[in-house]
Amino acid sequence: MRLQAVVLLLSVMLVVPYVAAADDPTRVDHVNKLLSNFSTPQLAPGESGTFSFDVVNTNEKNMTNVSLTMSIYMFATAEETKVVDNSWSTPLIRNNQEQEFIFPPFDVNGTLAENNTRTFSVEIVTSVDTVRGGVFDQGTYFVRFRLQFDYVNESGLGNYEMASRGYFTDQQWEDATNGTNVGNCTLADRKGDICLTYLNVDGIIPDSSFGVKEPMPMWPFYLFVVLAAFFLVLGLMFYLEENPGTWPWMERKWRRFRGLWRQTFQKPKRPKK
Repeated sequence: MRLQAVVLLLSVMLVVPYVAAADDPTRVDHVNKLLSNFSTPQLAPGESGTFSFDVVNTNEKNMTNVSLTMSIYMFATAEETKVVDNSWSTPLIRNNQEQEFIFPPFDVNGTLAENNTRTFSVEIVTSVDTVRGGVFDQGTYFVRFRLQFDYVNESGLGNYEMASRGYFTDQQWEDATNGTNVGNCTLADRKGDICLTYLNVDGIIPDSSFGVKEPMPMWPFYLFVVLAAFFLVLGLMFYLEENPGTWPWMERKWRRFRGLWRQTFQKPKRPKK
């Protein structure tokens, strides 16, 4: 009997912390799923397209006072990177004609219920002057996100802030992942080998991107079609010359064509004196 009581007590001691930890909005497996199902456009200069994604409450209770910010922050090709700021005229998020957009509340109270998903979409607008990649060099615009919300669990009311990689400089990211700050972090401060206290956030959510590049010109395709047809005709005529009587009706047309060609383009020979 005493042994059973000890086993029961140990079971309770093991289970209770696990339950408490399970309702933790900063758990990596929760944070990684907060933003998902991205649908991003690939645009030619002057075009516009829809950028959409889902926000998922992966927690056991409601997220309240939710605020979500999206901004275009960097342009990159295989050869260069440029910081995008307010001095860039395009691309823009059409909803407010700027590079940054704060989404309206998820509902009247700014709440996203547990296990619920909300799909957001914005229109990305470019112009003929938009900085872009070349025909064979993809130009990519990177998009970052900042998500803030309140959440109540066994520890009480907490104010949480999640941000994507684009909100941190390369040096900050290096210090938080590979620098001495990681060694100084407690296990509670680390999420996936990242020192979150150094970055002053509660979790890392994904960046995203969309593309802008010069469209492939169509004239090489048309030239290829014309050349293919030309060589097909030449091959057919060569076959007819080598195999007379195979298709008489086509041979007649071919002889007629050769006659017209000679009359039109070949100069008549002068008679010998």
